Amino acid sequence: MAQSFCLIDLFSQRKALREYLQNFTEEELLAWLRSHGNLREIPETNPQGYSFTSTLGIEHAFFFGHGRMRFVLDDYLVVL
Repeated sequence: MAQSFCLIDLFSQRKALREYLQNFTEEELLAWLRSHGNLREIPETNPQGYSFTSTLGIEHAFFFGHGRMRFVLDDYLVVL
């Protein structure tokens, strides 16, 4: 599993992260995120939503759709 990526902010690093983890399955990506910060499931969401907080305390919510991460921001959705 990839280990040398320095994750600071999941959203702002999304393009580099997509390249770095391009062959990861959803489960592998979730395991990788758990090893780089705090990942929790958001209850009662469909599809399953997640909240990731980096070691610096930067938090972002996301879910998977069509094999890609989709970030939930204030008024819009961004695809990784």
